[in-house]
Amino acid sequence: MPKPTPVPISGAVLRWAIRESGLTERDVAQHLQVPLELVREWEDEKTAPTKTEFSHLAGLLKRPSSIFFLPEPPRTAAQSMSFRRAPTDDQETRLTPDEARWLRIASRLQEAASLILSRLDERPIGFPRYDLLANPEEIGERERVRSEISAETPSGWRDAFEALREWRGFLESNGVIVFQLRLGRDGCRGFSLWDERAPMVAVNTAYNQQARIYTLFHELAHLLTRTNSVCGDLRVMPRSDQDVERWCERFAASFLLPRRALEAYIEATFRRGKAHREDLRVVSGVAARFKVSLRAAALRLIGLGLAEEELYSQVDRIAVVKEKERRGGGGQALKRHERRIAEFGHRLPGLLLEANRRDILDTYDVLDYLDISTKDLGNLKKELVR
Repeated sequence: MPKPTPVPISGAVLRWAIRESGLTERDVAQHLQVPLELVREWEDEKTAPTKTEFSHLAGLLKRPSSIFFLPEPPRTAAQSMSFRRAPTDDQETRLTPDEARWLRIASRLQEAASLILSRLDERPIGFPRYDLLANPEEIGERERVRSEISAETPSGWRDAFEALREWRGFLESNGVIVFQLRLGRDGCRGFSLWDERAPMVAVNTAYNQQARIYTLFHELAHLLTRTNSVCGDLRVMPRSDQDVERWCERFAASFLLPRRALEAYIEATFRRGKAHREDLRVVSGVAARFKVSLRAAALRLIGLGLAEEELYSQVDRIAVVKEKERRGGGGQALKRHERRIAEFGHRLPGLLLEANRRDILDTYDVLDYLDISTKDLGNLKKELVR
């Protein structure tokens, strides 16, 4: 009986693909039902997988077969990003499988969007760039004024669902691609990818709407400072990362809670200058009034001298639970085209369809980017028009 034909793949690319997938070598060995030592031999190019093993390997790592024959790993967006979270036991920061998959997809879609905008002769977005040494509260207030959104507008929105939809629409209207992705309950809060034509932010749907709103503008701060980042739990980050993340938090709180409107609300509702740190009524009231998270409300109150520093720690302990509470639900499952709009928003699908109309992309490419059928594409077009 002839021996199985080995497939001479690049060990360096295999090692990279495993790391980028969020899996470990042990995970790969268990899925393929081969010894761990064999996987390491493939990485060191001491042996090569059989055709069957290679087919299963490419499928598991969700990579095209051709990539494993490159002499070295391709450069990806993930390599230029900061992973702001606690290190693992081996001091190496790893993406979860969900994060790794969505980051690859987001990077690919951003690249396509940027190319389309270039082919459409669209100029780079005129986003200002701020230094991390600048005062984040002042920058947040400046950007809120530049947005031309009235401080009273959020109070007119029915609930946090509508607020999230409106804020997402605002960012999209300013050229930002906004994704809402299933990054997992143990995944990051969100991530940002800068591009001069197609800047992108993503938020994790494991968190409630108020937390997602806060993350949207936290990630916007990363775009404004050109600090691409995957953002995790601030409490377990190294101090150097905390400084960057705290800047973005303070910016987001300042943008979402305009000074004059907040001070007027506090005076009219609570009639006192400082909120006692033991009393969470003020934080809850502010969060409900402005449709923001408890963290954002607490941080802004502290920044304006309306609350003590200790308030944030108290709120943080509560927010850990509340931000991931399940609310609503029980409705019908989304159809595929509805799921894509929920995930990718309106701007990206709209760009792909415009590129198709202008013969920049053929229909097959659009279907591939959106991972939908021809029927789904027709329904998606109708939904976008509606």
